Amino acid sequence: MTEDYVFADRSIQQDEINAKKVELIELRALARSEQLPLKDRLAAALAVIDREIKIMERETELNGWDAPKKTVTAHLTADQSGRFHAVLEAFAGLDEEQFNQQLALARAVPRKALPAPAGPPPLELTEGE
Repeated sequence: MTEDYVFADRSIQQDEINAKKVELIELRALARSEQLPLKDRLAAALAVIDREIKIMERETELNGWDAPKKTVTAHLTADQSGRFHAVLEAFAGLDEEQFNQQLALARAVPRKALPAPAGPPPLELTEGE
């Protein structure tokens, strides 16, 4: 497909959308018409909503604004040897009083400056089905 062909095809599609927008203006006028019975005006109003959604979907598709169609699934594994996990294991099963005693004890221990941890390992993402 040549670039000129793609441009011409896109131009034709945009002209079709513009024609539908003109029809939509006429349909809106019909929905506001006082001469029509209420039932017909409601049907026209619903048709306006339906037409607007279809035009918006077509424009979104044509202009490339729609969301990607791929799904990404992440499979994560956690290393359970870190400090946080060790604290969780140490405090597991304590009742409220024991928990508060151990928490107070841990808070009372003098602190040494520690180097900042390296951070979490990078995530490995695999493309989903």
